[in-house]
Amino acid sequence: MGILISVTARPEDIKFGQAVAALAGMEAAHVDRANELRKLIKDKKDVVIFWDVDHPDAIEISSPLSISNVGQVLRGVIDSARVFAISTQALNQTPFIFNIPIFNHHIYRQFDEPSPLLVSLLVKACRNRDPFGLQNYTPKGTEPRKIVLKNSKERRPVCEAIANILVKAAIPDQLNNLATQAVDEMLMNAIFDAPVRGTETYKRKLDRASEFNLAGRETVEVEFANVTGYFAICVRDSFGSLKKDSVLQYIRKDYEKSEYKVSDKDPGAGLGVYGMIQSGLSIVFCSRQNIKTEVMLFLPQVTGMKGFRKGFRFFSFI
Repeated sequence: MGILISVTARPEDIKFGQAVAALAGMEAAHVDRANELRKLIKDKKDVVIFWDVDHPDAIEISSPLSISNVGQVLRGVIDSARVFAISTQALNQTPFIFNIPIFNHHIYRQFDEPSPLLVSLLVKACRNRDPFGLQNYTPKGTEPRKIVLKNSKERRPVCEAIANILVKAAIPDQLNNLATQAVDEMLMNAIFDAPVRGTETYKRKLDRASEFNLAGRETVEVEFANVTGYFAICVRDSFGSLKKDSVLQYIRKDYEKSEYKVSDKDPGAGLGVYGMIQSGLSIVFCSRQNIKTEVMLFLPQVTGMKGFRKGFRFFSFI
């Protein structure tokens, strides 16, 4: 049995870690000192870390829970794909955590349902050799619906179809608009930015209104599912050209600059990641080089934007 360790002194974080561990079929533990963490993870292979990165003494080097001390324990020992940073503020309000090079996930400290379930699915996925497919991020037995794009011009109709489905799911109009814009960004990346031939991203410079067929690896798939508590959408390409470092680099640059400038050097630059996160959307990136990339969007089932802003929020790269 694996172990989920909450590195925190906050009772709410400890309770959340215990709930997630139970749902993920793991043992739960917590520590509030870096040296205790070192002892606990020694010789253990199946470990997931929930790390309180914004506690009052986070930047105090002398603190047993300082970012520096905990980071030294984790660096080179725990795979960053198994480290979840937790903060009271949303990701777009805590840019300092990008100075921590050992995390792949960020969780907003809002633990109401369905957060425990969703995060437990993320925990399972980060321990899974095959984390692809929306079924891994929805309750057991869910059968996501699928749309296959075989022409670039189908992007707009697919976005309209998603918007109509969200209307039927009673998603608030403003959230519907945010989600539809995000899906459009995800589709543009899969169609124009993801395709590579050698080192060349050969469709990146095409006009986004261009029409051409999508055949073979260029085919793009969209999955979606409406389950209790949330709505999930996945866009999949078969190139796997998206890299974690590129995604974090663009987010970091966007937070540091008032203007968002898209580079034309790295696959994934056109994702509009900053806009998605800034709007409070929850996103999972799952990519394996030369195999496939999935970008998944998660929306809480709420009756208004107030509920959305107080609901679950996370960023994950698996």
